[in-house]
Formats: sequence, C-alpha cells, structure tokens
Amino acid sequence: MMQWIKFVVMGIVFWLIATAFFRLLGPYVLLGPQETYFVSFLLLLLSVILLLVAGISLFVRLRMYRDRGSATRFGFWLALSGLVMNGFIFMYRSYVYPDFTPEQHESYVICILFGCALALWVPSLMDRLIRTKTKKVTFEANVDSGKSSVTDAKPVTPPQDADILDEHQEFHTPMDESKRE
Repeated sequence: MMQWIKFVVMGIVFWLIATAFFRLLGPYVLLGPQETYFVSFLLLLLSVILLLVAGISLFVRLRMYRDRGSATRFGFWLALSGLVMNGFIFMYRSYVYPDFTPEQHESYVICILFGCALALWVPSLMDRLIRTKTKKVTFEANVDSGKSSVTDAKPVTPPQDADILDEHQEFHTPMDESKRE
C-alpha cells in the first residue's frame, strides 16, 4: 500500500517540476503548431521527457523496488497523477500560464499528452529490458533401448554453483529406482 502512495507523491513532484519548467520557460520553448520548427521542438522536449522518465523508472526498478513490474506501476501512477492535475491546468490555463498565446496552449496540451503516453510506455519497456534470474528447466527423456515414450519425459534442473563443486553427484529418477527393484 505504501508503494502506490510513494508513486503518487513522485508523480506529483514530477508534475510540479514540469509545471514550473513550462511556467518559467514555456513562452521560449513552445512554438505554435503552425510554425516551421514545431515538430523539431516537440521532439526535443519529448526526448528530454523520455530520458527523465527512463532514468527515474530505472532508479525505481533497480534501487527502490526490485520486484518485476514496479517500474510499470510507477509509470501508471505517474501518468494518472499527471493527467488528473493537468486536467485542472487545462481548464484554468489562462491563470496558470498567462504569458502563453493560444497556439502555445495548444502545443502545451500536445506535449503533455505525448509526455503522459511516454510515462506509460517507457517504464514498462524498462521492466522488460531488466532481466531477472530464473531457474532454467530442461526436459530429458528416459528411453529404454527399444521403447520410446513421450510420457517418460521429466524436468531436469541444471546443476547449481554448489553442485558443480561436488565431483560425483548423481541424479536419481523414479525410473532408476524402479529398475533397482
């Protein structure tokens, strides 16, 4: 339960930082959608958002919560809190961003919506890129000299590091025990 509270608080802090950035530098970095370099500036802003979200989600996944899916949960709460808070910003945009032109308000909405999409996509990608240690299971068939049966296949686990130190370790199977009797 504490994990989602921390993620919501982190999402609100991230939203506050983004709001302060656009409040201070928005009139200088946001271009109207009709302007020539709009796509270039949008891609530049989105690449900065991508790098920030990737770094924070790696921190969450590798340092804060090491379980699989923690970065995805972080991205979900980040996007949810950002969209809820930006909903109020969109309603009262002339009070929050009085220096913006109507075209800059449009580009702000476009940037925020794409940023929230990145906040959902990038942490789930980070979860998939980080591998966890899994135990490999292989199947081995016990086949007599003339008979072959698929039902005789059984899972065999590979030797662990401690097993390699033991020189003469044998694996006994139920088939081996039935042959002894």
